[in-house]
Amino acid sequence: EFGELADTDEAFSLLREPKFKELLTGIDIARLEHEDTKYKALKRVLSERGKVIVFSYYRRSLEYLNERLADDAIRCRMIHGGVASTPGEPMTDERLRRINEFRDDPSIQVLLSSEVGSEGLDFQFCDTVINWDLPWNPMVVEQRIGRIDRIGQKSDAILAINLVGEGTVEQRILSRLYERV
Repeated sequence: EFGELADTDEAFSLLREPKFKELLTGIDIARLEHEDTKYKALKRVLSERGKVIVFSYYRRSLEYLNERLADDAIRCRMIHGGVASTPGEPMTDERLRRINEFRDDPSIQVLLSSEVGSEGLDFQFCDTVINWDLPWNPMVVEQRIGRIDRIGQKSDAILAINLVGEGTVEQRILSRLYERV
């Protein structure tokens, strides 16, 4: 139930702790989803933009976003390390098919991606990158942005958005990223 949180398929040791599981039993998931201010901010951005790439390190976050966006009739495609892959091949047929659908189908607005989409891919047909969560390494953020900041970009400006809640661990990560840069 608590496994496969990260794209690397490694579960956090905290999730195995009985006290942590006990804390989770009292959470009202429906209420959290209804009051998810981070998701509401994402929807606001999507209402103002064209093709958008949303990066998250966690596969469960990608699945959550995929479900929420579908419920809100926002079409998307998702790529992550669990999408069928051929050993030694950076691009699988399935991954490539999803990327091509995202690029070619005007009704598909969002590509949800784990770190598999942050290197070696060209998305200059997009002008917006959203970081749902932030990695500790600022170079990973740069690589994510670099997917759209490429030769052939038609927009005069690109937009990189970090969705960070005030007073959260994410805000501390963002501050550390700025310090490192």
